[in-house]
Amino acid sequence: MGDVALAAPIVRSLANSYPALSISIATRPKFAVFFHGVKNVKVIGVDLDKDYKGFGGIFQLFSDLKKAKPTIVFDLHDHLRTKFLRFFFRCVGIKTLVFEKGRSEKKKAVKPGGKLRKQLTHTVERYQKVFQLAGLNFPIVKAPFVSVDEDSKASLINGLLLKYNLLLVDWSGSFAAHESKMWPIDKYIQIIEKLSTSSPYHFFLSVEVNQKRNTEIFGE
Repeated sequence: MGDVALAAPIVRSLANSYPALSISIATRPKFAVFFHGVKNVKVIGVDLDKDYKGFGGIFQLFSDLKKAKPTIVFDLHDHLRTKFLRFFFRCVGIKTLVFEKGRSEKKKAVKPGGKLRKQLTHTVERYQKVFQLAGLNFPIVKAPFVSVDEDSKASLINGLLLKYNLLLVDWSGSFAAHESKMWPIDKYIQIIEKLSTSSPYHFFLSVEVNQKRNTEIFGE
């Protein structure tokens, strides 16, 4: 989800500078919300757990994506799966470009005793550079980069939150795919205690990453 969220400002900025451009985004269906409201963007839902599993699934995904007749394919993930997709598209004469993920720099920066001490290029800037290689130059639009339709927003605020006097806090960092990227659940206790001293909030926690560990922290 993090990679898709970081692509949102780039896609929105690209669409804003090139309104006549037809942009298709291939991602998991649940991530389509990141591109809500961008008129010239079409999201192609890709269910990798059901419809496109294994190597055969990758080729089937290529066959389905090819139906969109892309002029150029941008790989903003550089994963084994997308490497195969790039290869298939090149085989049929479609130009592909992949962003520089900077894996070696990142490894040096987090390596114990590592000597790399410099500001690394932000992922959004890395995404922007790969589009520049294709001659697509554009400034990054101002935040917010993700929009929510008004009906959904009103339903949430006027319904659930007010009804139960809930404070909605985005702790999405605790639900990363890799444990090293997760914000320690233990820290929730400290934040809850601080917020509770300033106002009588009611907290609704949905933490299912590690049920055994959560029980140790929060109790039953």
